[in-house]
Amino acid sequence: MAKKEENNSMKEDKSIVENKNDAKKSEVALNKKIDKIVDRNLDEKVDKILDENLDDKVDKLVDETLSLKVDKLVEEKLKENKKNNISKALIFILVMALILALIYIAYDKGFIPKPTGNNDVVDTKNDNKDSNNNDDKDNTNDNDSIIKLDVNDDIVTSTYNRVTRSVRECGVWEYFKDTRVSVNSLKNEFVYEVAVVSAEDMFGKMNLTEEQFSKVVSNIFGKSYNYNHVQYTGKCARFIYNWNTKSYDYQSEMACGGTCTVTDYKRIVGAYREGNKLTIEVGVLFAQYNNGDVAYYKDYNHTTLVTGLTYSNDLYMVADTEDNARKGTIYDMVFELEDGNYVYRYTEPTNK
Repeated sequence: MAKKEENNSMKEDKSIVENKNDAKKSEVALNKKIDKIVDRNLDEKVDKILDENLDDKVDKLVDETLSLKVDKLVEEKLKENKKNNISKALIFILVMALILALIYIAYDKGFIPKPTGNNDVVDTKNDNKDSNNNDDKDNTNDNDSIIKLDVNDDIVTSTYNRVTRSVRECGVWEYFKDTRVSVNSLKNEFVYEVAVVSAEDMFGKMNLTEEQFSKVVSNIFGKSYNYNHVQYTGKCARFIYNWNTKSYDYQSEMACGGTCTVTDYKRIVGAYREGNKLTIEVGVLFAQYNNGDVAYYKDYNHTTLVTGLTYSNDLYMVADTEDNARKGTIYDMVFELEDGNYVYRYTEPTNK
């Protein structure tokens, strides 16, 4: 009986041991499962963290790369724009320089009338001109403004001097009559006496062809004047026409001399420009010499004696003043722009 109980006890102990072993195995198996689950979760988390970090790094790298490329593109664009701006500026400067050079050339050659600081724009002026005279046709637009010029303006003095300088010792008076004097009414000999003075200015000390001398004439009196090449002698002129060679021979020695009495007194008292027309106002006193005395008249026909004049030191010539000139007749000398020069058209007395 005792042995049977002992065997039962041993069976129970064995069973307990087996149960413990089973429990331990189960625990080990469970721990393995837990470790496996933990490892798997841990790996997933690590992978996730790595993925997230890698994405961040990739994004950061992409951002930095894009930023560098954008900065480089912007820098290149700025450099390109700067080059373009410099090129445009250089082109603009060159164009402006060319324009200024062309303006200067036109101004210097007389294609653009030279203004002065004293030029003023005034109201439109009524000109009572002979509309039937084709030689004196005025092409100026009625709406053009009248620009007042200084009497010492270069365009005024040079234009006036071209038509009043002459080889005559006693001066020029053909322009100042009691009626209008148009360009085509001027005598051929008178035109020669005036043009021959300007010939040396234009061509220098050399023989001239007929064509060259005709150019001098047209430069003063316009292309409409029909000049005939004729030999005039005893004129104190630098150029004398040679019938044989059909040329104007330059004279190094001139046959000059002779005296004359006082004929008139002239002075520019005003000037204005309207469109392509230039008008020079000239005050003229007409002198008459009689028994050692000189009297001055307002009119060409010597009918209205002028008194109250001031005289120069020689007691015969009046003083060169505007006040004296305005006591005579005021003439309008009218010129028209042609090929860059103001050429003579006509002169007429006014009621000023």
